[in-house]
Amino acid sequence: MKEIIYLSDIHGNYEALKHLDDLPEMQDDNVEIQFGGDYIDGFDLKPNAIISTIRYIKNLCESGKAKAIIGNHDEFIIDAAYNPYKMTFWSNNGKANTLDNLGLSDVGELREQLLYHYYDEMEWLRSLPLTIETGKNILVHAGVNLSQGLEKQDKDTLLWIRDLYIYPEWHQLDEVHDDYKGKTMITGHTPTINLVKGFDYCPIVRRTSYVNRYFIDGGSKGGPGFKGRINLLKLDENGKLIWQKYMTEEGIFDY
Repeated sequence: MKEIIYLSDIHGNYEALKHLDDLPEMQDDNVEIQFGGDYIDGFDLKPNAIISTIRYIKNLCESGKAKAIIGNHDEFIIDAAYNPYKMTFWSNNGKANTLDNLGLSDVGELREQLLYHYYDEMEWLRSLPLTIETGKNILVHAGVNLSQGLEKQDKDTLLWIRDLYIYPEWHQLDEVHDDYKGKTMITGHTPTINLVKGFDYCPIVRRTSYVNRYFIDGGSKGGPGFKGRINLLKLDENGKLIWQKYMTEEGIFDY
């Protein structure tokens, strides 16, 4: 039975990400790595860490060891390269951090840099799917409207949804769509410190009401107050938990 290690919301934290190579599972053909999006827009990064992050994930995917989906922040940088007229919302969501990390001062420079120097990376990034289904597991960046089938979800929902997915009971959800019954959902997007009380970091959070859901956004470098954690969740393809860990620049640690 295939086993999957899930991680999401890297936000350019290449110094932590590269510790994936320390996992013995990286040499196990039965274990696949799956990335849940948001590879850019981090705080306090080393120069060119964003491109290093994208290349690391791209190389793993092209080797057959990993798969990846797109996140809402990744769509910002794709728009910067291909659809600059759609970039307004990025201004308040990490654009300055990405420009700074690439040593640039304006969006015009960014578009030129992306298309002429990082064309392969941008083409790969915009080719990524919105979801990955493996056995009974469903990976999506932000979540879904649980009352609608997976194929009925629009891109904005899959990349941006929060309360309707996180707190379906607040919205008086009557019934979960058949697409999710008996499944395990894995999402990033929302730093989990916002979902639980009594933590000064972002743990892996599981909720079992309506459908089995894991929230794995460890914060990483996504904001100045986070601790640089990338959460790692290992499940089998039936959604059974195998282990939970996290990575920082110092290495990999057990929860």
